[in-house]
Amino acid sequence: MPANLKKALYFPTISLPKESAIASAILYWDKLYSVVPYEHVQRPDELLSPFMQELSAECGVNHLVPYLHLHEVPDFSERFIGFLERSSTDHGNSFQTHRTVRIHAEKLLEIPEYLVNKGWATKGEGEWYLVNAVVADYFMAYLALTLGSLRTINATPFTTSSHLAGIIGGAQVELQSIDDLKWQEKVRLAVLPEIDIEGLDLNRLMAFKREHASSAQQLRGEAERILGKILLEKTDALKEEAFQYYLSRFTRRVRCFEREAAEYRINMSSNVIMPTLGAGLSFAASLEGNKIAAAGAAISFLAMASDAVKSIHRKNRITREYGGAVTFVAGVRRNLGVASGPQSNLL
Repeated sequence: MPANLKKALYFPTISLPKESAIASAILYWDKLYSVVPYEHVQRPDELLSPFMQELSAECGVNHLVPYLHLHEVPDFSERFIGFLERSSTDHGNSFQTHRTVRIHAEKLLEIPEYLVNKGWATKGEGEWYLVNAVVADYFMAYLALTLGSLRTINATPFTTSSHLAGIIGGAQVELQSIDDLKWQEKVRLAVLPEIDIEGLDLNRLMAFKREHASSAQQLRGEAERILGKILLEKTDALKEEAFQYYLSRFTRRVRCFEREAAEYRINMSSNVIMPTLGAGLSFAASLEGNKIAAAGAAISFLAMASDAVKSIHRKNRITREYGGAVTFVAGVRRNLGVASGPQSNLL
């Protein structure tokens, strides 16, 4: 596998939700992972959602089995238990909640016994634990960060939950500092339009991704440049201001390209297709020995060919002028449909 592949690790759920942000992530990243316990890999028809099964089969979403990798994280259980001990001491009742979240035992390693003793988890059915929801949020973010940091995986954590993205963005974990991840995800979601997920043909999505792989790389480059400028700012307020400024500039470029592309398509229709029809009719007459019609066919053919060449040059000029990032976004909007309404639940 090429070392420069851009990869992402989805969390917190095993099956990816059927949301526009997931379709956008498939286009944006070269490779997607989801943390999937071994028994789910063995029995996907029973334990994975139909959409997740389709994603795995058609879009190559990869199953990351926890027990195969967590041994690579030094003191995985001890570090998280230490975090809980310090947090409960320093912040008192910060873990108080009546909500629980199911977490598979394979992800937790030696942590369940500690959680049960502290009253933050109970044993559920099979291999599941019912974990205090606040503790569960921190754990799933920790799991995604540590697994994604492994050299063999090297994937950026991402989620469709604004709450969990906030934890990721502000976290200072034992293994690394990831202060910029919230902004990275925010920029990624902003540069790509929402995709209408209902009725989306995943084969069509993947065909578009393969055809425009080079432009997708340019889009990531554009997003990384915007992110770099945002992270130069010192405060969240200034970062937000920079985010709005650079996003509006990029959006204006997309709109300008779409206007020029629309004009280009009109020219293609009136100046190229119609002369082609005229040439075909005249050429048929020339086969019957009509020299005048044959001459007309030649003139018509030259005009048609000239228009076609000019339109190709113009298309190339427009593409060079706006760049692959802009043309990729415009292509997504034109070919894959844009969902209505803002992404109000996403960072």
